[in-house]
Amino acid sequence: HIGLLPAQSNPKILWKVLQELVDKNEEFASDLQVNLVGNVSEKVLDSILESGLKRQLKLTKYVHHSKAIKLQKQSQLLLLLIPQVDGAKGIVTGKIFEYLVSNRPILAIAPIDGDVSKIITDTKTGTVIDFEDEVQLKTTILEIYKQFKKGNLRVEPKNIEKYHRKKLTEKLAQIITNL
Repeated sequence: HIGLLPAQSNPKILWKVLQELVDKNEEFASDLQVNLVGNVSEKVLDSILESGLKRQLKLTKYVHHSKAIKLQKQSQLLLLLIPQVDGAKGIVTGKIFEYLVSNRPILAIAPIDGDVSKIITDTKTGTVIDFEDEVQLKTTILEIYKQFKKGNLRVEPKNIEKYHRKKLTEKLAQIITNL
């Protein structure tokens, strides 16, 4: 995860699932590295440590944007978190647009019928898991891990050009012009 990770976006379900997988599979435990880059809430860090994932955690404070982009492209999997709040279906963070062009798979914990889900599905860039779907989260992580171990963890993005900031700005300008 790269960027701000506030307490309201704390994916407790993820830490629980990762802890269970680490406890059951030594190879997974050895391979897992949770990289959090940016400002991370103390509550999030406490949740991770309470889950017994201290050995797997790598915390990096603020980095320049160019370094953040480089880290995204080097990551095996990008974590996108939508806060579990009223209106979450309509929340689209700016982070998704940078993640889309990184050519790395995205694991999003978000409403499965929300706008982020539509974008990820349309671009074929990852998987969206609903906030409380622990079974699907575990299944997805294990599938991603199998792909990683086989050297097949990649995405072939489709339709991402329409989500480029320039295209989105053009679309917004057209809407405003037509008002």
